[in-house]
Amino acid sequence: GACLRDVTLSVIPPVVERGQQARLVCQYDLENANLYSVKYYRGSYEFFRYTASEKGNMPQTKVFPIKGINVDLSHSNATQVVLTNVGHSLTGNVSCEVTTDRPFVMKVARARA
Repeated sequence: GACLRDVTLSVIPPVVERGQQARLVCQYDLENANLYSVKYYRGSYEFFRYTASEKGNMPQTKVFPIKGINVDLSHSNATQVVLTNVGHSLTGNVSCEVTTDRPFVMKVARARA
């Protein structure tokens, strides 16, 4: 059976200074499943969600306001989210959650950076 594997999250650059830009890159192997969504969290709070297209619709992106997290939507997609003017340290506190849409089965995998 296909399942989601090897979810990793990288923060680029590894050390982000206050006011700088950061790129959070979520890599994953869907193992022939279809992507349903990718969600990014700071602690337990979701701040960005990418939902894959379904029934011919465009993929959807949504930003959830969190103090100190400024998402650059024009550069954020299924595999990365770009943050501008970073307010504080991200390391150890951010995660991405990848969900696939198999018939009747949702696989969720999470990676922390």
